[in-house]
Amino acid sequence: MAPGAGHFVLGAFGRGAAWTIALTVLVLAAFFLMPVSVAPFVVCVFIVSAGRIAAAIDAARLNPREVPWKIVVIGLGAFLVGSMLLSRLVYQPLRAYYRAQYVAEFVIPSAGMQPTLLAGDYILTDNSIYRSRSPQRGDLIVFRHPQDDGRSVIKRIVGLPGEQILVRGHQVYVNGNPIEEPYVSAESLPPSDLGSCNYAYACEPTVVPSDSYFVLADARDNSQDSRSWGFVQRKKVVGRAFIIYWSSDGGWWPRVDRIGQRL
Repeated sequence: MAPGAGHFVLGAFGRGAAWTIALTVLVLAAFFLMPVSVAPFVVCVFIVSAGRIAAAIDAARLNPREVPWKIVVIGLGAFLVGSMLLSRLVYQPLRAYYRAQYVAEFVIPSAGMQPTLLAGDYILTDNSIYRSRSPQRGDLIVFRHPQDDGRSVIKRIVGLPGEQILVRGHQVYVNGNPIEEPYVSAESLPPSDLGSCNYAYACEPTVVPSDSYFVLADARDNSQDSRSWGFVQRKKVVGRAFIIYWSSDGGWWPRVDRIGQRL
């Protein structure tokens, strides 16, 4: 039962409301005042767990008089109605706001970002990071697909605004210089070939437009990216992936070695 429910059943409406409101404020403070990381989620679980135990102990210490059944019915009804209103008017709007502005969760559906990300990895994105700094080369970003605004995609930034990009085989050239990409598995890619190219973008030196980015998949031969559909505008960037919080290949057991991996 949620914190405060026992107080409502016993007719201590004010005390039950105080427990509910206090724990709600503490949970919201943990999310909105702490830096974006896994820590707010851990703190939230602790607050809710400890709050339930403490509220139950406090309710048990109330005067153990016999409570009329009408008070029990009214108390439960008031608690249920109050909980629904709190969820509808407070929790749901704040959750949507937090997900849009701070942290969102995504699941990786395919092998396009191997070996960094595997199908079945569940990740969190920091959606506030680019309010204090600009996206950087190497960032794993989630963004709305340039050709389908309702579809979210994750790729890696390799080209920044104003830079000249050339891609041949597995090699990327920025302003004429090859860049090192240790996250790409070169064994699975075709060799670099400066004599031929069948991409729609970056076969020839191509300048990244202002306020846009050139993004590529880590599995270069197994996914479409900016080579196929062009640049990603800054306004379409949702956030930067920063951790794998769960991973499963579809079986009963999680891939424990991947849980908690920083990105």
